[in-house]
Amino acid sequence: CKIIYEDEIYDLTEVDLEEQLSNVACLVKFVIILDNSGKLIYSKYFTGKDQQKQREFEKQLCFQVKNLNICPGELDIFSMDDYNIFVKIIGEIAYFIGLNEEDNECLGYNFCKLFENCLASITNDNFERPKIFDNLEKIIVMIDEMLYNGLIVNSDPDSISKLISHQEETSGKFISFGTNDNTSSGGGGLFSSLFSGAKSIFG
Repeated sequence: CKIIYEDEIYDLTEVDLEEQLSNVACLVKFVIILDNSGKLIYSKYFTGKDQQKQREFEKQLCFQVKNLNICPGELDIFSMDDYNIFVKIIGEIAYFIGLNEEDNECLGYNFCKLFENCLASITNDNFERPKIFDNLEKIIVMIDEMLYNGLIVNSDPDSISKLISHQEETSGKFISFGTNDNTSSGGGGLFSSLFSGAKSIFG
């Protein structure tokens, strides 16, 4: 098994993955996508948090977003719970990517750029909520191809795009869906009330 990082090919049979990449890749702790009402679309954690703690953490993110002067279309960073959290509001969604505070911020910015470029490729630059849900399975595959236990193992957009296309060709047409273990169409109450007070942030 081989992975690609920064145009270098790493053979996983030679050395343990984490040992090979510890000096070149930052460790992503979570990727979270919310809609513009604060409802969870998708999240993936590499922190060992159970689902209850994940939902509580996402509520804390909502409080932070409400109090931050975030401009739509601009990538921002803030610290919370020993994480450096990158956040960007685009269209009808906001994405959050968390790193350990000691990790290199430049690598975090580069990963956010990669994440957004791949997301734009999948959705044809359409970040409205229905378009995201229509392509959610592809987005999940995209994240899985980028990250292995939080390590960034593929930073090549062309390679990621080809892998998604290959999976679509071999397993049949991707189907859209609204909910599974990591997604939710709910999130009313606190989420909605918090973000309804921050609608100007989301445009």
